[in-house]
Amino acid sequence: MRVCMGVAVMAAIAGQAMGQATIDGRLAGDESFYGPILFVQNVPTSFGDNNPANVPPSGNALSATQGVEIAIPLSAIGGSGSFRLAGWISSGDHTFMSNQVIGGLPNLGNLGGGVDFTGIAGQQWISINAAAVATAPTIDGTLDAAIYGANQDGWAQNNFTGFGDSNNPIPTGGGGSEINAVYACTNGGMLYLMITGNVEANGNGLALFFDSNAGTGQGTLSAGNPSIDNPSGNGQTNILNAMANTVFDAGFTADHYVGVAGRDTGGGIFAVGAAYADLNGATGFFSGSGGYAAVGGALAGGTGGPAIAMTVDNSNILGVTGSAPVQIPSRDDSVGSEIDGLYARIDTASNSLYVLVTGNMQINSNKLNLFFDADSSTSNEGQNTLLGTNVDISFNGLNRQGGDGIDPGVTFEAGFFADFWCNYNTFSSNPVQHFIDCARLRTNGPLKTLNGGNLDYGSYSGGSKLDQFPIMFDGPRLDAQATNGSIANIYAEYAPQASLDALLAAQAVNPEFPEPLNFINSTPAIEGTSDQSNIAGVTDVSIAGAELVTTGVEIRIDLDELGWDGVSDIKVAGWISDAGFGFVSNQVLGGLPGPDQLGEVRQINFQNIAGLQCVVIPAGGSACEPDLTTGAIPGAPGYGVPNGILNNDDFFYYLAQFAAGNVAQADLTTGAIPGQPGYGVPNGIINNDDFFYYLAIFAAGC
Repeated sequence: MRVCMGVAVMAAIAGQAMGQATIDGRLAGDESFYGPILFVQNVPTSFGDNNPANVPPSGNALSATQGVEIAIPLSAIGGSGSFRLAGWISSGDHTFMSNQVIGGLPNLGNLGGGVDFTGIAGQQWISINAAAVATAPTIDGTLDAAIYGANQDGWAQNNFTGFGDSNNPIPTGGGGSEINAVYACTNGGMLYLMITGNVEANGNGLALFFDSNAGTGQGTLSAGNPSIDNPSGNGQTNILNAMANTVFDAGFTADHYVGVAGRDTGGGIFAVGAAYADLNGATGFFSGSGGYAAVGGALAGGTGGPAIAMTVDNSNILGVTGSAPVQIPSRDDSVGSEIDGLYARIDTASNSLYVLVTGNMQINSNKLNLFFDADSSTSNEGQNTLLGTNVDISFNGLNRQGGDGIDPGVTFEAGFFADFWCNYNTFSSNPVQHFIDCARLRTNGPLKTLNGGNLDYGSYSGGSKLDQFPIMFDGPRLDAQATNGSIANIYAEYAPQASLDALLAAQAVNPEFPEPLNFINSTPAIEGTSDQSNIAGVTDVSIAGAELVTTGVEIRIDLDELGWDGVSDIKVAGWISDAGFGFVSNQVLGGLPGPDQLGEVRQINFQNIAGLQCVVIPAGGSACEPDLTTGAIPGAPGYGVPNGILNNDDFFYYLAQFAAGNVAQADLTTGAIPGQPGYGVPNGIINNDDFFYYLAIFAAGC
């Protein structure tokens, strides 16, 4: 142990480095810079959970009314109109499965070969309960809605099609295959199935599997099923066994198979055919071929088996589309908004406050509002109850949260006086857009000219996430304001305090026609972005794993821009609201006593809500977590007092506290594995994990 520790110490001292966080919305690589998590969410999200299963449908599956229509004797599928149905569209040789699957997929692309549905979220089969009807539907490939009734099991396709989206409304189609919904009824001993969508006339296949007999059938498709050739007659052989080893979802065992495929047989002559197999009796047949949209669905040339009628009408150009509305998980897309945790650091070396709010922001312009109390030296500096007369920014969204003469405006915790505000939002476009808006908050509202015009700026920056990653507050917009105050509201794409400083300098030179751009510091005082990759963390029912989330919204703000007093802790309050700033979710920094949403923002008083709805970002030593002392001599001035410099004195100071069993100084972590629960969270116990945690953050530097 002494040898290992000695080598580790030397490596740490030799490798000691200085650095700052990279503004990329990710904790990865910056763990030691940020140190331990400061807040962990305690309630599930009420604003949607970012998960592939929650991606909204691409298009309206129930708008499709053409597709594959089949009549098959009930005796051929077990004798009843109640059974389970699985199925998918695959390539002509049936070795490659699309993402068009009955039961749906959680926003996945094409599945390919060797599919195991038990490893895919959701249930990839539906229950069919076909009602007996007095009049049989006409087999023509068009839905007789009045006869079939509602879509079976209430299921409608939730996934975009990865096999092309047909755009030509003719019976043979315009290229594309999809499954939108399933309809069924019975009449005269026959089952009628209507699968709306398309099966491209290129040999692609629709494979249907019936689970109609409890205790029989195949949960995994056997390689010893009957040999059946592609019913389109394209020469591809043994297509049923090409799907061997496909594993059905739990609760499904296939007893019977029906396949459908068609193609251009040459010279613009199209034919579509069907095949059937009894997977228990090991018998299979070519059921015959017919024409597209042929009324009655008569098939000719079959080799036997049950008397199946079938046709396909590929006229559908509605239903699901050919691309996902969003891709989950991804850096840019999210279908939910949540706050999982908060990391932050006051870094005096770079004169910056770094904040990482882990979680997601839905791409619907929901707002992450962050309010900072950066100057505690004057107790009444800033706003404890938000004014409704601050600068106009975010289409007056800042003032939407303040008093309006009827409701008082959001009120922060006692002792919290907001000096600075930023909001982050992102919305769907091509490409995804994102913006940050910021403003100074002063006790009596914005600074004014003698004639009442604003001197304080409403500041914003952002745009395409492809072009601005991160967002930089570096111009070019910087409105001028003459001392006569002729402009009611002034705006800048530079940080608000930096813009004000430039304006005041310009007015001192030319009061009537100031040119603040001549005085602006072009180095951005604010930058930020988001990484939406998280699909874990809190859900709509659980908080498990919140502290493990390592991506979210990350912002850096110059300490001068914030108005930091240089000594105080910085407090931050924040929440996720709707796009209009008026309705607050239950995702609040500091947490809530229960899962209820807070609602109307102007009526919220955090002093009346149990708990502390703000988070303290420590000044002093925590600005650089391993910086613990000014000197290493016990009793000397500065011993145990951080000084903003990381050197060997800090290491030997920690070693002394560790050896002395000083829990207050030496207890740093629960475990020593980065990313695991409890990493960087003290647990009241000093052991080797604490030592190696300190060694890691010391080696990483500040």
